[in-house]
Amino acid sequence: MKLARTQLGLVLLVVITAGVSVGGSRVESETPFTILLTNDDGYNAPGLRALAEALAASTAHVVVAAPASQQSGASMAITYREPIFVRPIKLTADVSGFAIQARPATCVRVGVESLLERKPELVISGINSGPNVGIVSFYSGTVGAARQAALL
Repeated sequence: MKLARTQLGLVLLVVITAGVSVGGSRVESETPFTILLTNDDGYNAPGLRALAEALAASTAHVVVAAPASQQSGASMAITYREPIFVRPIKLTADVSGFAIQARPATCVRVGVESLLERKPELVISGINSGPNVGIVSFYSGTVGAARQAALL
């Protein structure tokens, strides 16, 4: 089956702390369930905005930490020889976050280690503007961001 050029790529999920359900029942917490949302297409990409709008309908606290500009093909590259600029953004009426002038993996690390008050329960990397399938997934900044989240 050939993939259509307009098909959206996979949404990559990485759980980086304890799960939210035990034995089928929800674990109650005094703090809201936090989701960090990122991608490699930049904070203003249509896929990221669509995902942010969908997640905003949940009871989770959604925060964006995404590149300020297009970073496709960055894989797990990090930003270390250039300044990292962080700018607060309002992505939707209910979702705010940060546009970060850095590679996607660095955006996740900066978001988790410096910008959020505590580690998120979930990191979502996507929705990508193109398919990340086969060998190409090794070069994807979207996949690289998810892999970085798994290491934190």
